[in-house]
Amino acid sequence: MKGLVKYDFGPGNAELRELPVPEPGAGEVRIKVLKAGICGSDMHVYHYDSQLSLKPPVVMGHEFVGRIDKLGAGVEGYELGQKVTSEIGVGVDQTCEHCQDGLTNMCVHRRSIGYVIDGCFAEYITVPARYLVPVAEGIDDLVGAMIEPLACCCRCCFDVTPMHAGDVVLVAGAGPMGLMNAQVAKANGATVVITDVATGAARLEMAKSLGIDYAVNVEEEDLHALIGKLTNGYGADAAIECSGTDAGLNTCLDEVRKDGYVTEFAIGAATAQVNMSNVIYREVQLRGSMSTNPHNWRQAVRLLDRGLVDLAPLATEFKLDDWQAAFDYFDTHEGYKIVFSISED
Repeated sequence: MKGLVKYDFGPGNAELRELPVPEPGAGEVRIKVLKAGICGSDMHVYHYDSQLSLKPPVVMGHEFVGRIDKLGAGVEGYELGQKVTSEIGVGVDQTCEHCQDGLTNMCVHRRSIGYVIDGCFAEYITVPARYLVPVAEGIDDLVGAMIEPLACCCRCCFDVTPMHAGDVVLVAGAGPMGLMNAQVAKANGATVVITDVATGAARLEMAKSLGIDYAVNVEEEDLHALIGKLTNGYGADAAIECSGTDAGLNTCLDEVRKDGYVTEFAIGAATAQVNMSNVIYREVQLRGSMSTNPHNWRQAVRLLDRGLVDLAPLATEFKLDDWQAAFDYFDTHEGYKIVFSISED
């Protein structure tokens, strides 16, 4: 089978290789991968510019949808041909204090597919059956490949960032994750303001087409005046930073209310120039949002099943053979969600 392998540490060091088809062990299933999405963290693995755990050589990729191709010994409750995706932290120990508290995303021994365990940028992948997430037949494969990032947004909007119906929530950055977080926040009852710069005009138009309440070009429009009007001058109740830039984070800190909440969602630079006076004097609560926990996958599937979010317009397809062109396109920041078409359904 073909697989895109990060074969060594350092920038680049990735290539498409012929690999043996994996065999599922006891308690595992083999999945024929149909579609697989490129995550920003995949690009950080490729460019080798973050603190993500990595153990090359490893098949990259962790966002996918596929069909069960083979059942390992002892697997029950699943059928051949069933459409599924999978949680990515398949190497958690279930015994550390974080796991016992339900925070498997914080497991001290966490090992994730695409980083330490072979991932989904390949024709087949094996995963433990206990991490499978069933996908309804009515969900398009392109959308199915985006369930993982949607689950990450559910973690951000439902668990990490306190928000209530009627709250004003600011989302900085109208890229694919900003657009997903904005939709989840709106589904959670918030009035959502999403921002970008002038070069992101097309993304702001996409936000409008997806029903986001306000889409603001911060280089040409007065964001502060809008937030003030919507909140009687108090500031946004919460803000989610999805641009990965210092400017985006500082905008969130500037525009959130006293004792408000700012969540850093994007993986930006390891260091950031931040006005900490906003955090200290206004008691703004700043935290990060990392990956998912099991219930976030159920939340994501329910949002899709009930039509509360629309991911289909975000997808741009590439063949796995064209992975370099897809990575280069990702780096232009011109598209939304890039998805590899790997196998026919």
